[in-house]
Amino acid sequence: MNRDELSDMQPSETIDKQPDYYFPPYITLAHMFHAPKGWSIRNREMTQFVLQYVVDGFAYYPVGDSHYETRRGDLLFHRPQELHSILTVEDQPYVCISIVFHFGTQPFPYDDLFRNRHLLGNFADHPVDAMLSQLVAHYRQPGLPHQIRCQGLLMQIFAEAAQWGETYAARTRSDKPHIPKLVLIKNHLHDHFCRDVHMKE
Repeated sequence: MNRDELSDMQPSETIDKQPDYYFPPYITLAHMFHAPKGWSIRNREMTQFVLQYVVDGFAYYPVGDSHYETRRGDLLFHRPQELHSILTVEDQPYVCISIVFHFGTQPFPYDDLFRNRHLLGNFADHPVDAMLSQLVAHYRQPGLPHQIRCQGLLMQIFAEAAQWGETYAARTRSDKPHIPKLVLIKNHLHDHFCRDVHMKE
C-alpha cells in the first residue's frame, strides 16, 4: 500500500498498516507540496487531524466559518470533518508542509492545548520551521527510530504552538489596561486640536 493513501482512511483502519508505530500520535502523511499554477482545494473534509505549514507564498485558507490569509511561516490546524479549502492566488507561489495524523482511540486535549484556534502562530525563522522539515525527512525513512523521531518532533511542535498561544494571549491581556488611557488621550487631542497641546496635559 502507498503510504500517502493512509491519510484518506479512517484512523482505526490505518493502525495495522503502520507496523513501526506502537503508540500515538500516528502520522499518516508528512510531505512538502509545491502547488502548480491554478491549483486549489475546495470544501474538503479530512478524517484525521491536519497541520498545514506555509513554507513559501500565499493562500486563502477558509476553515468552517473562519477565513485566513496565510503567508510564509503560518501554521494552521484543523480537526477531522472540519470543512476547509486552500485557494491559491495566480501570481503567488504556494509551498506547504502537510502533516496528517491521529491518536487512535486515545483522547487528546487539543482544544485545551490550542484554545480552539486554527491559526497556531507564525513560525518563520523559528525552530518549529526546522522541526517540520525534519519530520518530513524522517517520515520518508523506514524503521522504528525514524518513526519515533517523527512522533517526538510532532509533540515538540504541539508544545511550541501551545506556548506561542499562551504568550500571545498574555501579550493581549497586558495591552488591555492601556486602552482606556489611550482613548482619553485621543479624546483630549480631539477636543483641543485647535490650540497648542502640551505634554504635561
